[in-house]
Order: sequence, then C-alpha cells, then structure tokens
Amino acid sequence: MALTGGVWNNGVVLGPEFRIERASRVSALEWEYPTTKLGEWHDHSDARLLVMDFEAKSSWVVDAKARTKATMIVPAEIELSANCLVVLQLKAGDRVGRIYRPPYIPVIKVGVTYRY
Repeated sequence: MALTGGVWNNGVVLGPEFRIERASRVSALEWEYPTTKLGEWHDHSDARLLVMDFEAKSSWVVDAKARTKATMIVPAEIELSANCLVVLQLKAGDRVGRIYRPPYIPVIKVGVTYRY
C-alpha cells in the first residue's frame, strides 16, 4: 500500500522457504498481480520488484508496472543467487505527501526457476 506519494513503498518480502546450499542461480522470474485496487492511481503509479542477492552483495530492479503478468529470463552473467529476496515496491505518483485513498496491490504471485 502506498500511503505517501512520490516515494517507493515496500510491500511484501518474498524469500526461499529453505536455504539452498549448492551454488544454484535464478534462471527466470515470473510474476502476476491484479491492478483493481490501484483505483484512480492506476495511471500514476509504478510497481517494481527489488531483487536482493546477499551472497553477491548486490540488488537488481525489475520494472513490473509495464507487465502485470510476465516471465523474465534472468541473464546468466548476472549470477543471481537462488537464496535471494524479492521485494514488491509501489510508488504512487510524484505528489509528495499523505494519500487519503491509497492504492495497493492486494496479492502478488512470484515464481522462481533455478538452475544448478
């Protein structure tokens, strides 16, 4: 939920249910979410996935606004660890300040495909 305009608001943080001990990497990210609760903010909001890889001490941003249902192949040279976290972020417009009818994404489905 974006309670303040013009800033990225963190939503749900998704992580693996168990730690993968082998040196496995992410080969694809898949996501889907509804836009019905964005309301009048639909055309003025942005959504992105922030992928954080603690092994490589790096992060990667994926624009999720353009495609609310998509599969993205992760280039092999990125070497994104299977033990990464995915954070949904939502930004409502450029107006700074409190939003009285805040937009939100009620649910998101994220799938990760791994390669060893």
